[in-house]
Amino acid sequence: MKVAIINPFGNSSGHSLNYSSKLCQSVAQQNVELTLFTSSDFDPTLIFENKSIKFEIIGTQVKNSTINNKDYKSNISLIKYGANLMFGNLKVLRKFKKINRKKKFDVVHIIGGETVISILFFFFTRRIKSQLILTIHNCDFIPKLYYNISKFKHHYKQFIKYILERHYFKRFSKIMVHGEQMKYDLEEQIKFQNKSKIYPINIGLDVNNKVLNIPRKNNTPRILFFGIIRQDKGLHILLSALKNMNSNNVIINIFGKPAELKEEEIITLVNNTGKKECVNLDLRYFNDDELDTVFNDTDYVILPYLKTFKAQSVVLTLAAAYKKTLICSDTGQNGFDVNKYEIGYTFEAENVDDLTRLLNKITTEKSPISSNTKKFDNYILENSWDKMGEKIYYMYKQ
Repeated sequence: MKVAIINPFGNSSGHSLNYSSKLCQSVAQQNVELTLFTSSDFDPTLIFENKSIKFEIIGTQVKNSTINNKDYKSNISLIKYGANLMFGNLKVLRKFKKINRKKKFDVVHIIGGETVISILFFFFTRRIKSQLILTIHNCDFIPKLYYNISKFKHHYKQFIKYILERHYFKRFSKIMVHGEQMKYDLEEQIKFQNKSKIYPINIGLDVNNKVLNIPRKNNTPRILFFGIIRQDKGLHILLSALKNMNSNNVIINIFGKPAELKEEEIITLVNNTGKKECVNLDLRYFNDDELDTVFNDTDYVILPYLKTFKAQSVVLTLAAAYKKTLICSDTGQNGFDVNKYEIGYTFEAENVDDLTRLLNKITTEKSPISSNTKKFDNYILENSWDKMGEKIYYMYKQ
């Protein structure tokens, strides 16, 4: 079986490089000949070091998708961001089309890029007879969900919904989503006639992460907010809850690169809590070789994500791989996994009072859930990268 996986912006901010590399490696270990079409700056040796890479990489020179930060208050900003996404996506798809004339792939699996462009491209290239599959990372097609955030994004999401509902399965064969809750959400939001064509496959986890016990100077609970800092990650919810807490007996590490918030805005939010001594800021991108230190030196990992975030977060999978107790809003796949596997606590999304209550409880807790490692072991074994590769291969064959 010859498989093409398409991720036009393979080294964009966040952990796209990690996700794409490990997904492709896990699928390539099945009975497939795999080629990844991505950006020229994609370098999986940063992930695998001396380990042999089992898939071919065909790169295309495109601008990084985060070269223009999104500002939902500015339509010009959104247009610039979208234009770069569309043109970069098209360049990679054209490269794929050229290579496919010779290779004639059996399966084409799109795991990243701009959804509308990818769908329309294959609608207008009917000569490609491959099985076509799209991964949907966020099931956020609820009417009015973005209406008060960005009218532009609201209309864009409704347009995607229209295409998926009316035309998608006329050309594509399957949809992959990252988990059971996402499958349920997608089925609720978009009325597909054949729901059996939607495959829930969780993001993979590393089985052998270095879980260390780093000595503490005191027993103050340490909470990590990690990753690319966007509006939908709910940092303002966390800092509002910190402001309302009964005590200062907590350390919150905010580690990540600002994307939709400026550094000055984040500093202002921290100062407004009146508890800036409880917060450590390190506002930059963290390489994968820094993850052992970052995740081992914490007790909890918090994901106070907004209701618009229906996806499964790579940060959650990282926290679980390091066996760190999750504090998570109850929205989407994140909340579902935390509750199903009992690997942390959930609170009502966007409810500052509910998060404050939970943080107050944690400051008096003797030991976090992560002291019971069996629950994390179950989650890791059921959702390892190897398991993900097996499930994706099974999807291809159906």
